[in-house]
Amino acid sequence: MKVYAIALAAGIPFRTERFGRYFRLVSTSAPLVVNLYKRNAIVYDADQVEGGFWAMPDDGFDAFELVSAGVQTVYVGVSLGNAGYDRSQGSVQITGPLNGGWLGVSLTNISSTYADNFAGRYSALREMVFVEDLGIPAGASNYKSTTTLFANTPENIWSAAANANGAILWAAGSFDVFTAGGNATFLAKATAPTGIVDGDLLASSYYTVSGANNILRTNLAKTTRIAAGKRADFIVNGTHSGALRGATYSLL
Repeated sequence: MKVYAIALAAGIPFRTERFGRYFRLVSTSAPLVVNLYKRNAIVYDADQVEGGFWAMPDDGFDAFELVSAGVQTVYVGVSLGNAGYDRSQGSVQITGPLNGGWLGVSLTNISSTYADNFAGRYSALREMVFVEDLGIPAGASNYKSTTTLFANTPENIWSAAANANGAILWAAGSFDVFTAGGNATFLAKATAPTGIVDGDLLASSYYTVSGANNILRTNLAKTTRIAAGKRADFIVNGTHSGALRGATYSLL
């Protein structure tokens, strides 16, 4: 592909005879008009296009014309076949600080804060990131407990008031012993839950040993985002005799 640097005057058409099948605006500083000709007839036209625009008329072209409203220098590529150009044009400026939303980090610091977690795989745009793939970031909070609980009496992980902007539960699990019956759950709710299914179910227990002492395990299946204004709790409904439980989370 041959690339031409062309200085355009304001409002004055620039036309040159160049035969090709592929036309591309490689770089511009402002929108312009493009006309492609063959035998003095327009075979393709585009109005107010910028760098990155390309065209391939079915039968090619033998001349092109550019018209710019202002003075600028443009770079135009012409070739006899398909071509490509992967260089991004322009720049992005962030003024802030900006809230990284449920990423829980200022976008201005995201490259250093999440350098290991992103590993070059994800854009810093929140719409393009899957929470479960991020890993646990530095600065996350921890809940740990070995307290013996009473049935249907929740143990709070974080309060609803503390969760003003949403939360991410990165990991959660428990190992509980019951002398009779028993189930356990991690729940999210605006108010304190009164039972093991009173709220948004984050994780529920399963039996590993059933007998005189029932031993249950609870594991969070995947990282989960919790809406603002909801607290998180751990709760059981049997005769509890011992436990080890914990969670890692970020309040945004």
